[in-house]
Amino acid sequence: MKNLVLSMLAMASISVLSSCSSENDVIDEVTGGDQDKVEIKLNTGVGVITTKADAVTDLKDQNITILRQDGSSTPSDWTTYSGANYTVGNDGSITLNSEQKYYDNSSTPKNSYFIGIYPQVSTAPTSGNTITFTNEIGDHDILCSQVYDAGSKISQTDATTNNMKFDHMLSQVKIQLEATTSAATAFGKVKKIIIKNMPKALDLSLKDKTITANATPENTNMTVYDNASGENIGTATIPDKFLIPGLGKLDATDLQIIIVTDNYNTDESKTITISGIKTLVNSAETYGTLAGYKHTIKITFNDNISISTEVNSIQTGGEGSGNVEN
Repeated sequence: MKNLVLSMLAMASISVLSSCSSENDVIDEVTGGDQDKVEIKLNTGVGVITTKADAVTDLKDQNITILRQDGSSTPSDWTTYSGANYTVGNDGSITLNSEQKYYDNSSTPKNSYFIGIYPQVSTAPTSGNTITFTNEIGDHDILCSQVYDAGSKISQTDATTNNMKFDHMLSQVKIQLEATTSAATAFGKVKKIIIKNMPKALDLSLKDKTITANATPENTNMTVYDNASGENIGTATIPDKFLIPGLGKLDATDLQIIIVTDNYNTDESKTITISGIKTLVNSAETYGTLAGYKHTIKITFNDNISISTEVNSIQTGGEGSGNVEN
């Protein structure tokens, strides 16, 4: 069978977001009952996002979901909150609706805490620690903000200098193909690339800020590339895909790729198992695809028809390789 050369390049995506808004210079106060109510100002901005395959480079003018929960300390659980959908302003600011707009107005006011989610949830939830995304086929990233403390009525957070900071919840995978001259002739043009058995329903934990496959199986063979005419192995343009973290760990079989070429159709193609992905994070080796990291899988077609794989240690900017021979 084919021998596959793998190489993974892990690149930390930019997850710290920054911007400012001229709308946040003044705290508006309006009279409400016996006490003045103070309006909450909220601002979010995104710098360059290197892992966005759909070319979204910031959240300006994007649709997001915002959750608010009040308390005397940062929530460890998100169980009962107000949820609302917004379009972020072109300056990165968010104008909250009447339900979320004002600080708690009690005699000892609580702090207001927020979490932001992208893409927008069609119906903003009002309870529960888990947000479920369905029909995910790897075409876009999922972002979740860190918990944002807006302060209280008597001690407001400056939204101009303290923005909601969003992190990437998924891993980005880029597949690259290479071939020797004779192997390119033997295999022919590449026509299809599939990642097998990927979950379509994903659960975002608001408590842990992690994303996993939903407990109810809803898997699909994810088509990464499909071209009936085919392209040469070394020049095919292959879209990136976003996958759940943790795939391709040592001795794992949860990251499997099928490649169909002119001379090796679906029946003849064999599943290639990618395992041993290893990234150096803060001087510690971490196995499997990582949230907010870009992993490049390099597949090299050689002349033999047997499969062997080898994955070297991967560091940020490093590269590993192996061979798939015929």
